[in-house]
Amino acid sequence: MIPIVSVFSAALSAVLPIFFVKQYLTSKNKMWILAAVPFCFFLIYFYFDILRTTKYIGSTYAWIKVVAVLMALAISILFFDEQITARNGLGILFALIAIYLFSTSEVAKS
Repeated sequence: MIPIVSVFSAALSAVLPIFFVKQYLTSKNKMWILAAVPFCFFLIYFYFDILRTTKYIGSTYAWIKVVAVLMALAISILFFDEQITARNGLGILFALIAIYLFSTSEVAKS
C-alpha cells in the first residue's frame, strides 16, 4: 500500500523550494535560499520513509512526481496568477497517463 501522507509530504517538500528560489530571484534576499534548504532534507527523509514502508517503489516515486507537478500547478494558479493553456493541460494528461502505466507495470511484475 502506498503511504499517502508521506507521498503528499514528499511532494510538498519538492514543490516549496521552487517557489522560495523564485522569490529569491525577484528580491535577491538570501533568506529565501536558506528557507529552501530544509525542505530538501525533508524530501530525503520522506523518500527514505517511503522506501521503508512500501514494496511498490516505482509507482510510489511516480506518484510523488505527479502530485508535485499538480501541487506546483495549483500553487502557481492560486498565488502567481498563471493560466492553464492547452499545452499545460496536455502535459497534465500525459503525466496522469504515465502514472497509470507505471502503476500497472509495477503491479504486473508482482
